[in-house]
Amino acid sequence: YREDTLTHAGFSHTEMRATIESEGEELDAQVHQNRQEQLTSGHWRASLFVHVGEIYFGQDRIDDLLWHLDKHGTIKRF
Repeated sequence: YREDTLTHAGFSHTEMRATIESEGEELDAQVHQNRQEQLTSGHWRASLFVHVGEIYFGQDRIDDLLWHLDKHGTIKRF
């Protein structure tokens, strides 16, 4: 990834790097678990998100997901 891409997306490279270093093993385990759950459910390859029981499948639904996250008061971590 590129630092300017993270900045453009509203993330702090420094904070993200610190989180990766301090929580790397937990994050890696969560990614692995999510991947296994995705495969088990029959979904693969395309973006798949679930929030409050709503499925957002594919890149064309990411804007919808972001809108719902904001509506539910999700706080940006970075």
